[in-house]
Amino acid sequence: MGTLLSTSDSLVSMDHLTFFCTSHQTFKDGSIYRGEWVHGRRQGEGTLTFKMGRYVGAWENGMRHGHGVEELGNGERYEGEWAEGLKQGMGTYFWDNAEVVMVQYHGEWQRGCMHGQGKMLATDGDMVINLFNLKNLRRKYDL
Repeated sequence: MGTLLSTSDSLVSMDHLTFFCTSHQTFKDGSIYRGEWVHGRRQGEGTLTFKMGRYVGAWENGMRHGHGVEELGNGERYEGEWAEGLKQGMGTYFWDNAEVVMVQYHGEWQRGCMHGQGKMLATDGDMVINLFNLKNLRRKYDL
């Protein structure tokens, strides 16, 4: 068995050359990441604060992956699953904008778009249950 070095902030296993640490970094764009790193990439749990909001949740290979919450400065929020940096799986999106008719969507996501079965809640309290299709959304919005 190789040497195992440990401090309060890091763990280094010489057997598999796994370098794990918990720290923070400020990027050129002003965003700040505080959380876990493996081999210089965001990995595990962490928080990214950026100009338009913040993301708190799981990371894998430097991308949002697993459960997380993204809160935007305009009051909008997504809480749910991510895969390879995109909304993927089950999640809920909340709008906080008087100009939109819908205030909440809860349902399936694929590649960052509403896709599959979902429920939308309108500002007047009406609930709309629909089947969303990524193919149709892609055509309509050039995704």
